[in-house]
Amino acid sequence: MTEYLRVLIVEDSPEDTRQLIRVLSRGGYAPVYERVDSQASMERALERESWDLVISDHSVHDFDALAALNVLRASERDIPFILMSGTIGERRAVQLMKAGAHDYIDKTRPGRLLPVIRRELAEARERQARRSAEHALREREQQAVLELAAAYEATLEGWARALDLRDRETEGHSRRVTALALQLARKMGVSEEDCVHIRRGALLHDIGKIGIP
Repeated sequence: MTEYLRVLIVEDSPEDTRQLIRVLSRGGYAPVYERVDSQASMERALERESWDLVISDHSVHDFDALAALNVLRASERDIPFILMSGTIGERRAVQLMKAGAHDYIDKTRPGRLLPVIRRELAEARERQARRSAEHALREREQQAVLELAAAYEATLEGWARALDLRDRETEGHSRRVTALALQLARKMGVSEEDCVHIRRGALLHDIGKIGIP
């Protein structure tokens, strides 16, 4: 089954680009691609489209693979970056991989490209799945915190009402003290975060009366 592949190609040679597309097509992909050869054109392409993969030559006019990596990092996109060149040595390839490239393919050995692409796409999907799971977990945790805070507030309000029922002569006293305490705190420049605790303390400042005959 043919799989669509959106690939951004950093390359100054149209012929090398056509050769790369032929390799991808023979490998079962239907490539949707764009060729860029400068920082500006790469930045525009990243803003305009969501890419599955970046394949970059080492040297493209004045725009090399390291510059392309920097553009990709600046975009904050998690896209596999594969270096494909026939003009660099192993040491330079290692340096570029340390800088963020996911793998290096020698142009004289294009057969290595397809397995690398399959691996990198699978790992990118796993990273996306982990991020989605972590985001869902954070949302659940935040919802649990909100629900706990709401339950806590309901409990405090319940105790305050119980105090009013216990002592009819001073009914509403705790709420009046709470309102005055908050007004005073805000006049003094107390933060709203701290005012939350002041409100709770003021609301319950007479709670001991419940246990006094």
